[in-house]
Amino acid sequence: MRSTRTIRWTMLGLVACSGCVVSPVPQPPNLDPPTLDIDGVTGAPCGTCDAEAVLLTGAAGTATHPELQDEVVIWVANLDRPTPIETGGTEDDGSFGFFASGQDGDTFRIQARVRDARSRPVDVRASGDGDVVVPVNHPAAACLELDPDLELDLGQVPRPVSAAIDLHNACDQPVELGSVALRAPTEAFVVSHPPDVVGAGEDAGIDVQFLAGEDGLYEEVLLIEVTEPGMEDRFAVTIIARRDGG
Repeated sequence: MRSTRTIRWTMLGLVACSGCVVSPVPQPPNLDPPTLDIDGVTGAPCGTCDAEAVLLTGAAGTATHPELQDEVVIWVANLDRPTPIETGGTEDDGSFGFFASGQDGDTFRIQARVRDARSRPVDVRASGDGDVVVPVNHPAAACLELDPDLELDLGQVPRPVSAAIDLHNACDQPVELGSVALRAPTEAFVVSHPPDVVGAGEDAGIDVQFLAGEDGLYEEVLLIEVTEPGMEDRFAVTIIARRDGG
């Protein structure tokens, strides 16, 4: 990534000051994130479940927190299907067993969370009967840089806001984009589509609007497809916002 940036906010429907830049403060600010060791996670299709599901199993020490282990939860989103985002608890030793909606071969985004503190999300493919999950490889990452690359956290806001995901083509060839859409439809977020082609050395952006009117936590995953021959890929950015009318 070129640099760590701040989120550019615009209060929708209001006159915002020119050049204002706001850096959201993580909630809570002093809580360390949990750790997630994906090397200890296996996946196996459930043959006895009423609906299609994959059993994700983490060995001892997979998802841990030094102070709040009893509050560590596993957060899972199926990136191939618009199924609801799911969460499950962990054991005292950091192990877990979690049935996630989906099929053998699906790609899942997995994250450990404690309250609002989060580990880096990891995208994995579950294939085989009890085999270790395989992290997703990104061939287009050598060219297309996303900022932020994994999560866009809008923080806790009292009204609708907008922000942007920046794209930069660091290669000497153009990058062709395909679908840019939310994993599952929701009225809480509206996203724009960047240009179909990001030229060599050029920048583009994806505008994200948070429009929820009711208080609460909102989150979904934005999927960005690259269709350039030889670097077909799909990136995922989790979008998070907390509506607080005050």
